[in-house]
Amino acid sequence: MNMTTEEDKKEGVEGQIPPAKTGRETLLEAYRTENPDGEPDDEALFTYANDRHGRMSGMSDRLSQRVAEDPRAGAMLSQFVGEGKSLPYAMGSVYGRE
Repeated sequence: MNMTTEEDKKEGVEGQIPPAKTGRETLLEAYRTENPDGEPDDEALFTYANDRHGRMSGMSDRLSQRVAEDPRAGAMLSQFVGEGKSLPYAMGSVYGRE
């Protein structure tokens, strides 16, 4: 039987995957990176999350528009992200010598 102590959970045990961070922890980490001067209160963190979501949503819209304009861009991304091919390989196989 594998008994994991609280100390093991904090430090991580070799061969085990550490527990995933919560969304709030990840967001706080990103906030602290961009704003090293202090800790946010709940309202500031909420505002930061909303702004971040808006930026990401805008990027997603632009990406969708680009793929709709040129389906080859979607094929290239599929090879790069989905199939794990290198970016130069994916670009060359989709766009060729253009």
